[in-house]
Amino acid sequence: MGIVRVALIGLAIWLIWAFIKRVRLKKLDHLQQKHVIPPVQRMKQCRLCGVHVLESEAFKGADAFFCNKSHFDKYSSISSKKT
Repeated sequence: MGIVRVALIGLAIWLIWAFIKRVRLKKLDHLQQKHVIPPVQRMKQCRLCGVHVLESEAFKGADAFFCNKSHFDKYSSISSKKT
């Protein structure tokens, strides 16, 4: 009878462990399904140096994008000298 009792206790422990594991996996799956993917943002290439920056962070000229204000100013001064 002692061995049967040990087997039943072992089975009970294993069932509790399997139940807890299943509940945790369901919670994890639920959280992963709620994970929101951020919207895609367009990249623009700086006309002067070629670096790619987010469109929302780029400096927009009349016909081009720039990675920073100094490149925008530099390109503007170069293009104004050509005309």
